[in-house]
Amino acid sequence: MSDEGQKCVKPFKDLSSNMLPTKELKDAFKLSWKKAFAFLAAGVTFPSNSAPMEEQIDEACNNSIDYLKSRVSYCFADGKNPVTEWALSTWANRLSRSSIEKKGTASDKEKLPPLTNRNTAKGSNKRVRKEEPTPCI
Repeated sequence: MSDEGQKCVKPFKDLSSNMLPTKELKDAFKLSWKKAFAFLAAGVTFPSNSAPMEEQIDEACNNSIDYLKSRVSYCFADGKNPVTEWALSTWANRLSRSSIEKKGTASDKEKLPPLTNRNTAKGSNKRVRKEEPTPCI
């Protein structure tokens, strides 16, 4: 809510891409914000009211960091502090299933959700083209 009470601003977790005015904002939301919030929504509860108190925000932030440390511990290896160093687009990349499968620790890989039709391996079949009959002259 604005100071004058005229405009209401939705929390990021309640946004959808059709609410955004430009294609650039929609793309940024779809590729970064949505992925990060979808990952965090599985293990962190965010304040439900539209004007959370500072303590609630701090608690949600600390819970989010703890959840990230438990699910993508490879990001925090070797004393890294990616929370302050990485941009949101980098986080969206590191939280993807394929990144966790490639770079994650064994415990990170165990915590991945089961495969669905959208993220199963396609197989190594090569595309075979049909040969057209050669015209006789």
